[in-house]
Amino acid sequence: MVIFGDGEPAYVDYLRQIIVDNYLEHNVFLQPATPQLQDEFLQSSFYLMTSKTECYPMVLLEAMSCGLPIVTYDSPTGPRNIVTHEFDGFIVPYDNESVLVEKIVFLTQNEPLRHEMGIKAVSKAASFSVEK
Repeated sequence: MVIFGDGEPAYVDYLRQIIVDNYLEHNVFLQPATPQLQDEFLQSSFYLMTSKTECYPMVLLEAMSCGLPIVTYDSPTGPRNIVTHEFDGFIVPYDNESVLVEKIVFLTQNEPLRHEMGIKAVSKAASFSVEK
């Protein structure tokens, strides 16, 4: 898993410590924000959004346009207006980490479903185009 972005240094240090404490140094990587996010999406299997709040998360559409199914919390606004549960991703109950992990593991172990949801995600993202 690769996490991209810049954040408060204390929070980034906190995340690094969680990674170390759970022996995940070979599985979870923190990377700075990148202008080549689309290239990273194209090398990924799905997009995970764990934000507690979102207004209208354009990054979901960017990920979907690259064929990525989504796993996201059902934040009070945003994701449910873009992602269709069990069609092009999973919307899990707000702040329910156990269900979030369940869906991550499920997608990780189910390549045919990831592929099918990814195709549907591309189609869905296109429906949000400027022309539409």
